Amino acid sequence: MLKPVQLYRRWRDAAGPLFGMNVPAAPFSEIGAIMNLSKHDAAQPRADELCHAIAVTLANSEMGELVKAGEAAFILDLPGFISVGIGAYLQGEGIAPVLLLASFYYANAFIDGRASLPNLAYYGALLGGYSEEKGLAFLLERERLPYPEPDKLALIGQFDNRYALGEKYFPPFEALQRNGIRALVDVRPLGEEVLPDLFDYYELAAEAGFDIYSSRLNIPFK
Repeated sequence: MLKPVQLYRRWRDAAGPLFGMNVPAAPFSEIGAIMNLSKHDAAQPRADELCHAIAVTLANSEMGELVKAGEAAFILDLPGFISVGIGAYLQGEGIAPVLLLASFYYANAFIDGRASLPNLAYYGALLGGYSEEKGLAFLLERERLPYPEPDKLALIGQFDNRYALGEKYFPPFEALQRNGIRALVDVRPLGEEVLPDLFDYYELAAEAGFDIYSSRLNIPFK
């Protein structure tokens, strides 16, 4: 199993020199839950076959062709471990994964990372470096901002590591446009709404001249 800093570098390198700087270091903190991840768990990815199947389907869809051509970018707003697995397989389809999972995973935290950490370690060890892919896929963890808001009493005694996405997590719109990207493709579970933070981001993107498309996935996980 790679050390946390090595995993972080793998994910950052896979995103490329322009967008690797957007990859958060928080999930790989050496005082976080990743230090308690066993070698056995790191070798047991969750939903591997499903992630591979979805990646192939997305890459070969009409929107996927635009992404591979560098004209659009996927935004995968899915359970974190699903986004991570799909992103790793998309690299093999000519689409660079840009990891935007930003939780500081910790025991007894609202987001403890139990589901995502094995996949971050497993797929991180398999990632290749950036190889001039034109396409981008931004990998989010949908559990970052539970919606609707849970009862505050349920949070007593828990470390609250939830967060809302904003422009600062993504590359600047100008940087995306300079690279030819003119559209964003929202990918989320079938029947689920756009979370408020991402809705605000899409509004800003539309004002900046981006087209916003959507794709729904029927997945058995939340």
